[in-house]
Amino acid sequence: MSICPLKLNKFSVLILATTFAMPALAETVSDNDKTDDVMYVEGKTEYATGRVKGIVATRSMLATKSDIPLIKTPQSVSVITRDQMDLQNAASVSQALRYTSGVFTEYRGDSNRADEVRVRGFGYASRYLDGLNYSGTLNSRNVALNPWLLERVELIKGPSSALYGQSSPGGLIGMTSKRPTAETIRHVQVRAGNQRLREAAFDFGGAITDKILFRLNGIGTERDAQPKFVRDESIAIAPALTLMPSENTTFTLLTNYQKDPEANDRNFLPKRGTVDKSHGKVPYDFAISDPNFYKSWREQYSTGYALDHDFNDNLTFRQNLRYTKNTQRFKYMVYTFDDDNSNTSIYRRPQTEHINNKELTVDTRLESLFDTGMVTHNATLGFDYKWNRDDNQLNRASNGYIIDWKHPRYHITVPKAGDKFTAQDDNLQALKQIGIYLQDQLEIDKWNILLAGRYDKSKVNIKNRLVTGKDKRIAIDDNAFTTRLGVLYAFDNGISPYVSYSTSFQPNASLDINNKAFKPSKSAQIETGIKYQIPNSKTLLTAAIYHLNEKDVLTYDRSIWHNVQTGKVRSQGFEFEAHSELTPNIDLIASYSYADTEYKKTTVVGLKGNPIEQTPKHQASIWADYKFIDGALNGLSSGFGIRHTGSSSGFENKNNDYSRKYRFAVSSYTLYDWTLRYDFSAKMPSMKGLSLQVNANNLFNKHYVSSCAGESACFYGLERQVSAALNYDW
Repeated sequence: MSICPLKLNKFSVLILATTFAMPALAETVSDNDKTDDVMYVEGKTEYATGRVKGIVATRSMLATKSDIPLIKTPQSVSVITRDQMDLQNAASVSQALRYTSGVFTEYRGDSNRADEVRVRGFGYASRYLDGLNYSGTLNSRNVALNPWLLERVELIKGPSSALYGQSSPGGLIGMTSKRPTAETIRHVQVRAGNQRLREAAFDFGGAITDKILFRLNGIGTERDAQPKFVRDESIAIAPALTLMPSENTTFTLLTNYQKDPEANDRNFLPKRGTVDKSHGKVPYDFAISDPNFYKSWREQYSTGYALDHDFNDNLTFRQNLRYTKNTQRFKYMVYTFDDDNSNTSIYRRPQTEHINNKELTVDTRLESLFDTGMVTHNATLGFDYKWNRDDNQLNRASNGYIIDWKHPRYHITVPKAGDKFTAQDDNLQALKQIGIYLQDQLEIDKWNILLAGRYDKSKVNIKNRLVTGKDKRIAIDDNAFTTRLGVLYAFDNGISPYVSYSTSFQPNASLDINNKAFKPSKSAQIETGIKYQIPNSKTLLTAAIYHLNEKDVLTYDRSIWHNVQTGKVRSQGFEFEAHSELTPNIDLIASYSYADTEYKKTTVVGLKGNPIEQTPKHQASIWADYKFIDGALNGLSSGFGIRHTGSSSGFENKNNDYSRKYRFAVSSYTLYDWTLRYDFSAKMPSMKGLSLQVNANNLFNKHYVSSCAGESACFYGLERQVSAALNYDW
């Protein structure tokens, strides 16, 4: 299988024209001091896997698997630092990305138990932890990692298969664990808030000897979720140990354990009563499920390592390995369709899910630095292997469980008399994938050229326990060659225009209505952009225009109650992002996204020519933070943020006709966030290390519909969340 070349249209021509016009425009900017490749923070070099002091990161490993400056990376990459996550009180990875361009976070509101985001119009963004695949199958996507365990969250936008293999076309989320450090860390935090929030966390680290470092951090949290009787409860801990047997070798053991006794719910709501209020409004705390039939439990742990060895100054060996196991148990009611005899009643169906997933991933690579004439090379040759075993069962009862959302009655008997559960799915999937990749980053004076290619071969064996005969066992074999090409010119004044082309593939480990395997989905993108790291300051500005096509896309067709491969979708747009520490006491984060999406080819009547569901055309955000550094208010700081999400689309069937889709709109909304912090040591030196922080997200408690996929899949947004945290460092 090969990835087809991307056909150029007017939008693509604009991309190319803009790129090659940028060098001329950049020459009009004064040639200030050369921007250093490395930003120094308190006398220490910034590393792509380490702590960044402040909100501005300048280096990343996500896009190239090597530690290079963002202004020399020819693709859109966003980095959310630990300090930004703490400042904005991000309680999930999706919340950490709230002020990032190109991302639609929390589109399922408080029903986001899988911590999903949409990037450039595409859902199920691939997630990686410490450079290795994390929750990469349909069922294991239900896991979510507590962001307290992370040092940074990054996002590379667009296809990324040339280094990572199968991945979502929209983008790839990279999560970096907190790692051992020679600097002593002793930090504890307690937090309380509305929704009966109670939370305690700690983070310890430092040197045991001059060759052994450690890190131990953990968190326990519980709160009421938005729907009635639904809870969020979680405990997580992450021990890590670094051994340095020689000055050339570093071995870091990375482990984590997380248990969610209450893992929230996926509260699918009807369009009637949320978007369409002509017959009243569904209560904001309405729960589809029932207290007598509800369970949401999951447990996960992983252990692995990162090994680095320098043979010499020019040749480095790196290997990352991780084994992960997660177990999930769910019992809930799901909304199916409206009651034609009532404007406020809906039908529900009880379901149970049992999911057991195991995964082993390993990535091994050699990095070589060498020169050929006037060309400096940073070449990477890598091999990775992934094994995944996914065992899942889905059981359903009938649809005959009616509830009136205006006057709900709970504590019913499930299953009711005469009803019983039947197995809907009972599958064992075993995936094996190998990938070989080669990348070269060439530097010729101020030109930076990136060339990458990768070959993947995967095999999925599916055992369907519900059928007999030849269809009981099915093997799906896929292979793909994917590429990436990027060209960037790094001016001395900090401006770096670039253009890139990248491809990706995504196997579809499911079967069509005839029990046959689907083809892999394939995508290709062309992107041009400009990055500006203002010299001698902590400011990074980025802008990009992109055109992205994906073909052989799966869509659930309710006329046959099964997935179909609809053909082709297109996403194109513009993104801008700014991270700046303008002065020692003023920080600024801003973003804007324009996404023009369209179903280009489809077998579902009514979709062609329409935008992708749950994808706002416009999104914008701004966050400003001010610190008082002298005077009577010394020690006090405050931040304020605005997030605007434009109108998005959903699709519905009308009059029980499932052969056609009709588009409907979900209204735009604007939310406000606020924080206030006080460092007690500013006035009382004896209280050094003690601080108080108050956060309010959705400050004015706006009630809104975050998005709808269809008439039976609408979601209320998060209501106001207020908390106060007491922090102590010593």
